Amino acid sequence: MFDFDTTYGCFIKAISPQYAGNFYNKGEIYFSTIGYYQELEEKDSNIGDSKENIFMSLPKGYMCFLPEKELNNLEDIQHLIESGQKIPIENALGAFKTHKDVVHCLCLSSFRIEENGRQKRFGLDPAFVVKYSGSRFFIIVEYEPYLKKIMAALQRLGYDKIYCSPVEYFNKDTEFIHTTGNPFKKRDKYQYQNEYRILVKKDTLGPLTVNIGSLSDIAIDITTLMENSIKALNKQS
Repeated sequence: MFDFDTTYGCFIKAISPQYAGNFYNKGEIYFSTIGYYQELEEKDSNIGDSKENIFMSLPKGYMCFLPEKELNNLEDIQHLIESGQKIPIENALGAFKTHKDVVHCLCLSSFRIEENGRQKRFGLDPAFVVKYSGSRFFIIVEYEPYLKKIMAALQRLGYDKIYCSPVEYFNKDTEFIHTTGNPFKKRDKYQYQNEYRILVKKDTLGPLTVNIGSLSDIAIDITTLMENSIKALNKQS
């Protein structure tokens, strides 16, 4: 039971209609590879991101040198310039491509029920609803049990390298260097997703599917509500 005029945190999941039944009825949770999202941008730039798992972002005008050995004093700087690996400015943004590590992506949101239940408000960027038009939408109102069920299912399968976090969005023209891949950093063009990720690091290739049981007690199908929102947004534009 939810109290009126109270804001609650939640997840919103947009999912292709053909998978929606298994998601809601069986709790079929799909993890796509990072490589899949990297390659998807060629077909769908709204969702796919060729810079998934970003490892380097340099401000314009900088050159980076990677020394072959550790620098111990100022005299070593000349050796660094002469022998260090130079990174061209045009390659100043890159990503580690992997088809092993997988992610399950959710929209981190909130909801509020007002006016004795007659009006519902979601903390959601309208661009999210528009860009995922044609999907089935589910609000996961009990997000902590949802996460716990996924963690338990992964651990039963023997996975122990599991990481959860909101995604941090950055401006590719001003952000400084990241020396290692970071699947929790994305370009700010995707900020409308307000994404929360569950990352599983594994040794085998390909996506991953786990089943956590019916979501009927923790999730609600809000597709009709989202479709009506899309219609309203289209009328305004």
